[in-house]
Amino acid sequence: MSSAVRCSIAFATHLLTDWIAADAALIRGAPLKTCREKTMKHWPLLLTLTLPFSLQAEELPVNYCKDPKITADWEKQLANTPEDPLVIKLYALRVGLCHMVDQGRVKLEEAIRIWDIEHARSVNERLLDEMKRGRKKTL
Repeated sequence: MSSAVRCSIAFATHLLTDWIAADAALIRGAPLKTCREKTMKHWPLLLTLTLPFSLQAEELPVNYCKDPKITADWEKQLANTPEDPLVIKLYALRVGLCHMVDQGRVKLEEAIRIWDIEHARSVNERLLDEMKRGRKKTL
């Protein structure tokens, strides 16, 4: 955890402690306005410090092109089934998209989107073909 995140957590804890202390003072009879003013003055600062971290929290896409294990798996799959059009198509798509991402011609997010669409389409086509062949055998 980065030091900035730790500082934000510590500050939020401090604010929460102040809020609880203000509620306790309110119970003891202090005026509501005085108690809330003491704690509310910190909220804009808290939001300023924590909002960038919450916006950064979304996951960055993983570049599987850089994963040597996945690359080796694809090489092995192609070596094991060199005549399979589905494997050839997906392998070529993967290599091409990775090359374009490396050159900066396509953003990683766009390459992932294209891969996901084409991979799903190819797998669905294969399943449909297998189902059709299976039906023909039973007829």
